[in-house]
Amino acid sequence: MHFRCILAQRIVFDGVAATRAQMPRHVDENATLAYIEVNNLAHLIEYRSQFRGYEGSGRLPDGRRMALAPRQNGEVAGFPTLAGTREDLLFVLSKPGRALWVPVTCEQYIEAMIRDLETDIEQHVTYGEQAHWTEQQAKLIEDRKRADPWLAALHAELDSKTAAERASEAWFGSRNGNPFGSGIVPPHTPGAEQVAVVNPDYFDYSLPRTAIQLILVRTNQMDVGLHTQSLWNAHYRRAREFVDTADWKGVYKLIE
Repeated sequence: MHFRCILAQRIVFDGVAATRAQMPRHVDENATLAYIEVNNLAHLIEYRSQFRGYEGSGRLPDGRRMALAPRQNGEVAGFPTLAGTREDLLFVLSKPGRALWVPVTCEQYIEAMIRDLETDIEQHVTYGEQAHWTEQQAKLIEDRKRADPWLAALHAELDSKTAAERASEAWFGSRNGNPFGSGIVPPHTPGAEQVAVVNPDYFDYSLPRTAIQLILVRTNQMDVGLHTQSLWNAHYRRAREFVDTADWKGVYKLIE
């Protein structure tokens, strides 16, 4: 059994060196089913970035992607496992006392939706030639923004909120029955989920950029054809055996 990671080093927005495992395309005797990722905080919630009923970039002005916050559903060797991602199992080795993600406010969420919709209108009118807008195009863009019912509804929703409501945590429920709404509901509404972004203050920037400050361990369960299912299941069982028996407390000592 091989547990191999094809790692590509990259620098993400949080400014530290990060490694990312790549999934091979085929299931064979060397299939990669267990991954270890270093300093890749964004991966925690990036797979939850598509909200039910709304698709957009879902980013704050600083580039952080919004997502439905992961929820702890168990643990491995005392480290939390997280539900709500596309991973079969994902658990985190992180610094104690430091939040991995922080809540998004209602104002931040609605403003992000407004930016997405305005960008869609601009791109539709200019066909990507945004650097060469003509006066006529600019007027057409503004006219379409004023006439767009979704933009109008979002501006009205935001304007109707008090300062306290704008600053409160955003919880996404559903836009069913209100196609032009934000989908934001009061916190802890049954069935709703909190909207979050990664914590920009998690990493200690006084350490070297190569310092290990976060470790994610994950396994994947892919939808494969019947001709490979038995092979995949055998590999998957061994992947879980690896996860369940590895000395993660020893690995945790690598974190600075």
